[in-house]
Amino acid sequence: MTAVEDSAWCRWNADRTRVDRVSGLPTKGGSVDFDTWLSFTGSKLEVHLNESATGLIANYAPLGAPEVVTDPNRLGGTVPVDVALVVDPEAGAPAGAPLRVVGQMRWVCGEPPPPPA
Repeated sequence: MTAVEDSAWCRWNADRTRVDRVSGLPTKGGSVDFDTWLSFTGSKLEVHLNESATGLIANYAPLGAPEVVTDPNRLGGTVPVDVALVVDPEAGAPAGAPLRVVGQMRWVCGEPPPPPA
């Protein structure tokens, strides 16, 4: 099992009252860079891998509906990650990419930025 932990950015709604999206920055886990992306507006979770030595890029989608646990403003929370490789119908599956990735995404957002002037 590979564990990775790093920074993320939180995107706020226009009123700066709650978080709309959390994006984990690419993080090294062995020879692979992982990043995750969680959107609350479309209830979408994605995981991406990029293997630096070979240039392998793989995208993953949830096997079921993500069960997000968060506070009302979405400042922090967790979501289990159980995702399957998305296979491009024209290019096929990337050679060497795992068929499934399992883990957890956690986040804590700071205070919202000031609204635009």
